[in-house]
Amino acid sequence: MSLFGVAFTNPFLWFGLLAAGIPFLIHLLTKRTPVNIYFPTIRFLKSAKANQSSLHRIRHLLLLALRTLIVLLVLAAFLKPVFQSGALVAGENRNRRTASILILDTSLSMGHSLSGVSPLSRAKVAANKVLDDLGGEDLANVILAAAQPTVALDEPKSNRYQLTREIEKANPTLEFADIDAAIGMALGQLENLDSYAKEIHFISDFQRTNWASVKFGVIPESVKTVFLSVADERTANTAIVETLLDPSAPAGAEK
Repeated sequence: MSLFGVAFTNPFLWFGLLAAGIPFLIHLLTKRTPVNIYFPTIRFLKSAKANQSSLHRIRHLLLLALRTLIVLLVLAAFLKPVFQSGALVAGENRNRRTASILILDTSLSMGHSLSGVSPLSRAKVAANKVLDDLGGEDLANVILAAAQPTVALDEPKSNRYQLTREIEKANPTLEFADIDAAIGMALGQLENLDSYAKEIHFISDFQRTNWASVKFGVIPESVKTVFLSVADERTANTAIVETLLDPSAPAGAEK
């Protein structure tokens, strides 16, 4: 539930708003009933009594306001408000079911292991974490990005077990990944799911050869994109970009 750009993650606790009336009820129960006592005509006593009544009334109103504020603050804590940015407020995506497509990079660089754990191994952990964070009614699918991307299921489903099995079976290929083709496949999977908040998760080491020319502009603004890097930070940012032969042709004895 969202109100004025604030989402409440425990909206079922709104009934606790009734508790805000408890201080007012206490105020009524503890309110003193005046007792009429007949004195001789003494205007100074009447004046003093009037002053004391005004101060007493103000004090009780302040206590009532303070008690009500405390109850509302406790209720707000249990409602767990989350201040949303403009992008999240649009469409109230947090309150909608989600359809997520995971594009898992299986290109050659994902198999390179510097510390004993390959980027693909870390990518599998990250992909399973995304699936675990989805709700029971959310849909998901996995695309293995290679020269020819392959999709785990015919359409996004809530079957996490089958997707987890496909993720675990993924192996690095000896080829580059066609990310544009994977994006096109992901958009096709999401095309008819207008009642869902749509997301595409890119899980990769983001090696330049695969990603430098990717056309992200084809992704509509209504589709949220998430980039999860599994690159080893200790890997040097180097590559072989050109080879030269010196001499350009072997000499007679070198043939």
